[in-house]
Amino acid sequence: MNRNYLTVAAVAAALAFTALPSVSMAFAPETVEAGQLQADANAVNSAVQALNSGGYPGLAPYIGKLRDVVGRGPESSAATSQESEVYGVAALLLTMNAVEGRQYEDAVRFGTRAVSLMPQSSFVASELASAYQGLRKPDQALAVLDAWLARNTVVSDEDMARIQRSRGFSLIELSRLDEAEAAYRQALKLEPGHKGVQGELDYIDDLRSGAANRDVEITTSDKARDGE
Repeated sequence: MNRNYLTVAAVAAALAFTALPSVSMAFAPETVEAGQLQADANAVNSAVQALNSGGYPGLAPYIGKLRDVVGRGPESSAATSQESEVYGVAALLLTMNAVEGRQYEDAVRFGTRAVSLMPQSSFVASELASAYQGLRKPDQALAVLDAWLARNTVVSDEDMARIQRSRGFSLIELSRLDEAEAAYRQALKLEPGHKGVQGELDYIDDLRSGAANRDVEITTSDKARDGE
């Protein structure tokens, strides 16, 4: 029996992202030229719309373009806020697509880039954690999530619930069941009635009763918000 760990595929909802802003500001010499940034923003907007309307098959024609966009983006230390959004979302889309395709090494590479550009996003951090889970590296997944908590001290209930759900999953895989239960109970307190969280708490009880670990399947889906 597979145990599914579901993450949110609806990028626009998760990031409160509808359209990247028009670019009219002056840029420092080391940043992306304004015309190129606007073109890249348009390409990323089109990719987001394709994902939201057609799922991953809809996103597929944009993958090559997104790779080009990310390849010419600045390093996080040199990025303006607009650049961080444009190139961070592009990297996030590539991360999600790689997780969906079970290309976890690629997902880690793009996810690391996305986190460096959007360090405040719980969604981006949870996607990178999913990539490490796919590689069966729950310790590194947990490190990503704990680092997010360390640098984001004032967070919304939604963000905290997302991070604690992901932490709980990693902690189960590390056989740290008491900590996993605490993480899931915190998430459940923030999102009462979440079916996925309750299922994981039941699974922890099963493990404590001597049940065998179930196989883990990492998938990317918008069902996590509803606990399906």
